[in-house]
Amino acid sequence: MTDSHDLLERLCNLPGVTGFEGPVREAIAEIVKPFVDEMRVDTLGNLIAVRRGSSNFKLMLDAHMDEIGFGTCLLSDFDHTWRLLAAFCRAAPGV
Repeated sequence: MTDSHDLLERLCNLPGVTGFEGPVREAIAEIVKPFVDEMRVDTLGNLIAVRRGSSNFKLMLDAHMDEIGFGTCLLSDFDHTWRLLAAFCRAAPGV
């Protein structure tokens, strides 16, 4: 990525609803890999990337990978009105 706009567009176009941020995490890992000394994913799915420096100065950058969204489990065409029949459904691939 050479342009900030291209990078932002790439990240925004990835699916990443809460609980299913895998594609976003993989893209971020690929982007930051050349700039870090260590990278891991913890049990909650957080991507942790570390770049070691030569001073005692420490900086932490923190951001959300997920996006606002919802998934539908079942839609009905009753009375020509689309109705969401599930109170809450997680948007998952294949659902």
